[in-house]
Amino acid sequence: MNKLKSCSLVFAGFLILVCVFALTNPNTSSGDSLKDVRVINTAAEPVPTTIQGSVGVAGIVQAQQSGAWNVCINGTPTFRIDPANNTIKIDPANNTVKLVGGGTKLALNQSFIGMPTSGMDVPAIDISAFSKIRFSVTVNGSGSIQFYLDSGTGSQFPSGYALDSFSVDSGGGTLTRTYDVAGLSLLIHMVPTDSNNQAIIGVFGN
Repeated sequence: MNKLKSCSLVFAGFLILVCVFALTNPNTSSGDSLKDVRVINTAAEPVPTTIQGSVGVAGIVQAQQSGAWNVCINGTPTFRIDPANNTIKIDPANNTVKLVGGGTKLALNQSFIGMPTSGMDVPAIDISAFSKIRFSVTVNGSGSIQFYLDSGTGSQFPSGYALDSFSVDSGGGTLTRTYDVAGLSLLIHMVPTDSNNQAIIGVFGN
């Protein structure tokens, strides 16, 4: 009887020790298995990443200049301007334009003698290549000659716009005048007061 009582006390003490151990170590339970851990960052706190390989970009990319930009062109490309889609203007205040191979050119050098008093026309003189012309004449003979100059739109006087008119006396009378933007052609009509006449005409352009 004493022996059974002693065993009961030992068993009761063991149970008490187990309960005390369980109460003092609650986190040592192996009932739950390990799980993955998820870390969520907001847009204001992005996680730094390193890009490996090639990355494709879709949509519109906005670029802003930082410092001075330089554009380099390799080789010797040929640039052409399409006149149908581009208008070229030259600013005279910031650009100087020079025409190479220009200068004064002779458009007419001819002597007319014995013209009728009813008048005579000089064939149209092409001045379309010139921005300025100079008209010079020397009159010999008797009386005087009336000159009519037209900025021509046709081949016969008076097809055009009146440019100038003046009279030059004979006996070696001379006259020289200069005209800007005279037109496409120069038409000259001469009316002498006497049939004894001569007109030596020179027309220069540049």
